[in-house]
Amino acid sequence: MAYLGLAACLLFSSKLREYGPLIWTLSSGIIFTTLGCEWLYAIHEEYGYLALRNIRFQILSLILLLTYVKDESDLLLYAWTTVAGSAGANLINLLRLRKYRTWSLTWCFSWQKHLLPILVLFANSLVNLLYVRADVAQLGVMTSVGLYSVASKVTALLKQLLGAVIVVTVPRLACLYGQKGGEFF
Repeated sequence: MAYLGLAACLLFSSKLREYGPLIWTLSSGIIFTTLGCEWLYAIHEEYGYLALRNIRFQILSLILLLTYVKDESDLLLYAWTTVAGSAGANLINLLRLRKYRTWSLTWCFSWQKHLLPILVLFANSLVNLLYVRADVAQLGVMTSVGLYSVASKVTALLKQLLGAVIVVTVPRLACLYGQKGGEFF
C-alpha cells in the first residue's frame, strides 16, 4: 500500500518526479524492514544478535559512505549507502527466519491475542526510530546534511547500542523486582 501511495505521489507531483530515483532508493527500506521481521527476534529476546548485526551493518554503511561519497553529485550513492545499513541487516534476518518458523499461510488466528503485543513492539520501534532520526531531520531543515551525516552515523551506532541495552535490561530488572523485591533490585 505504501508503494502504491508513493507511486501515485510521484506520478501526480512534478516537483517530486525529479527526485524519483532518490525517493525510490530511500523508500526501498520499507520492503526490507517488512521482510526483516525484527519483531520476531525481539520476541525471542535475541537482543545481542540484533545489536551486533546492526552495529556491523552500520559500520559497513559508514565505510561505504566514507569511501564512495565525495561531493553533492553523489547524492544517489549516499542514499544507497544509507539504505545498505538497514537493508543488509534485514536480509540477514530474513535468511535466519528458518530457525524459528517454516513458511506457511494460515487464515484462522486470533487478532485479540496478538494485537496488543504487536502494537507494543510497533510503538517501541516507532519511538526508537523517531529518537534516532530526529536530529538529522531537524538539521536537514536548518543546514547541509552532508557534513553532518558522518557524525550522525557514529551517533546512530551508539544510540542503537544504548537502545539494545535498555530493551534488554528493563524487562529483566522488572522481573527481578517482581520476584525478589526492591532490596535485591
